[in-house]
Formats: sequence, structure tokens, C-alpha cells
Amino acid sequence: MTSRLLSIALAASMAPVGLAETKLEFKAQELESEFGIGYAVVTGDIDGDGKTDIFAINERQAVWWQNPSWQKHVVVDGKTERDNVCIAAEDIDRDGRLDIALGAAWRPSDTETGGTLQWIARDGAATAPWSVNPITSEPTIHRIRWADTDGDGKRELIVAPLHGRGTAGPKSWVGQGARLMAIRLPANPASGRWPFETADSSFHIVHNFWPTNFDDDAADELLVASYEGVHLLDRGEDGNWKKFKLGDGHVDEKIQGAGEIKLGKLKSGKRYIATVEPWHANHIVIYEEPSDPYGPWPRRVVTDQVGGGHALWPADLDGDGDEELVVGWRGKGKGDDFAQPGVAVFDPGDWKYQIVDSGGMAAEDLTVADFNEDGKIDIVASGRATHNVKIYWQQ
Repeated sequence: MTSRLLSIALAASMAPVGLAETKLEFKAQELESEFGIGYAVVTGDIDGDGKTDIFAINERQAVWWQNPSWQKHVVVDGKTERDNVCIAAEDIDRDGRLDIALGAAWRPSDTETGGTLQWIARDGAATAPWSVNPITSEPTIHRIRWADTDGDGKRELIVAPLHGRGTAGPKSWVGQGARLMAIRLPANPASGRWPFETADSSFHIVHNFWPTNFDDDAADELLVASYEGVHLLDRGEDGNWKKFKLGDGHVDEKIQGAGEIKLGKLKSGKRYIATVEPWHANHIVIYEEPSDPYGPWPRRVVTDQVGGGHALWPADLDGDGDEELVVGWRGKGKGDDFAQPGVAVFDPGDWKYQIVDSGGMAAEDLTVADFNEDGKIDIVASGRATHNVKIYWQQ
């Protein structure tokens, strides 16, 4: 049986899971009710006080909320080409303070122009306006993250456009694949000369990727979700990138592939890959690690009910050693539990779920952190149609 047929058979044999019997408790706090489209949200210690702050972008602004007062500070407003779409935090100028890489000029159907990449530097007080400095451009820049892909102890900025230059849609986007780039941080970031290498240019509709140290060597690898399914990219010591197919993604006569992707860990030592399939769609899928991690990973659909799945994050919320999966969706799904956009938590093993928010968060992005240092991991999400930013405090 081919890997594609095997993945379909496994998915078909596993019924959707139900509600969890034992629930975690969360209390929602809305930080902003009129934020606009919250394209991306990250966490980090922005002001250097040892507390975890929240940084997010909307169409024109970059802002952060200061822990524990949660006062909002707008540090960039209208200085990037609309729309802002992705962010990643790093001390870029090596002054001991977090800066932000930011992708903008988001025009998903324009595969010829747009896609600006810049870094915004904290030049003075964290609450004052930050400066915007160009890096490069690539049409349909969609996701960026920092990772050490060559094992030299320094992280590169990994850039993933949604489409390749000049591709045409709307279904499979035929033509050149998206150019995934590893951009090196130069000695003088302000010089504007950021060297890069291409990790891969064969994938289409690269909705997201996830850096991880997949094989416990000195370098990080990249898990990629695309129209072609789930793949691992590994940079060899010779500088050449290898590609391993781990899963086919969703496959039917209409559309295929995978969208969001994250890697979770279990107390057994095994790992799982979580995806939304296809992109912007209704399936939450778990790929369970086999004995050969470079071979096909068995595929399990844990629900096909969400509407517009768009955010995933694994975290051990209950302290049992297994990382639960936090899921956010931005549209109306099926059934009573997923009929409205919202946030849910899926528990490893039986993968039963609990609803954290129904109707109050059209989740475009989410992440987790222990914001009040009480030993419990909290959730922060930014909305699309709901135009809000919320913390879900674990009780």
C-alpha cells in the first residue's frame, strides 16, 4: 500500500473524538477589542524587566502590551507597506534588547511584487517609537521564524512566502515553488546586506513551517506544510538541503495538502506533528511518530468540524508530561461545539477536546506563556473577524 493510500486508510478508520471529561479552567481577559486583523502574536521580554510581554501586529501597526499592567504601546504605525503579516523576535543588533523582524506588503494573489521584509529596532525606551530598517523583499512573504539551521550557534531568519514568484492559482498554484530562505544575521544589520541561501523552492501554498531540532544534532531542521503535504528539510554539513516526506496531508478530488504545522512531545518520548488540513480548512490532524522518524508518519484526523483552522500550539498545560494541542479557528464550523469561531484544547492519547472560547475569538494566531508566573501556562490569541486580542488565564 502506498504512503498516500495508507494515510487515507488510517484517517478513515479513526472516528472524530468527543468532549474531554476532565477540563482545564481558563478565564478570558480582552486586551484589545478594536485591534483590527491580528495577523500575528508573539511573546518575549520587551522591556527587560524579566516578565513576558505580548507583541502583535495588525494591518498597519506593531504594538506590545506591558506585563503586568497590560498597557498598550504602539511602536510602529503606518511606516510599513500595508498589510503587516508576520513577526519574529530576536536581538538583531546585539544590544541585549529584543528587536522584531516583520513581513509586510501582504498581497497573497500578487506573486510578482510586494512582500517587504524589515526589522524594527528598539533605539531608545521600549515604549517610544521604534525604527524601521529594510532587509529584502519577496512576493507573498507569509511566515518568518528564527532558527539555527547550520549549527553554528547563531540563528538565521527563515522566510517562507506563500507562493513562488509568478505562480498562478487559485487551486494548486502551478509554476515556480515558494523560495524558502535562510537569511543570515550580518555583523552590521543596518548595512542592509543580509546574505541568504535557499533551503527549498519546490513547495506550493506554503502556509506555515516550524523550526525544530528534529535529530538532536547541533542544527535545527524545518517542518513544512504545503500543497504537497508534510515535509522535513535538513541542511547537511556540506550545505546541501535534503527533503523527507513525512505525510501526504489531506487528499481528495478538490484540494489537498496541509496548512498550519507544529511539533508536540509526549511523556513516552514520542512526538507528534499537528496540522490543519487542507489550508484554511476543517481538519485537525495528528501524525504519530513511527519507529523510523524519516518514514511516513501515521495520520489521524481528530476532528473535521472546525471552520477555517488557522492556529496551533503544543504545550503541557496540565503538567502531566504530555503536550496538549491548542487549536484556533476563525470561521464557522460544524456541530454545536465548533459552530462559532474559537479556541479549543485537545488532550493527547484519546485526543478529546474542550472548548476554551466559542464565538469570542476568530483566531488568526495564538501562542502560550506563563504570564503571571504561577506555574500554569496561559494562552494568548489574536482575532481576524473579531478584531481582538485576548489572554486566557489558566486557573
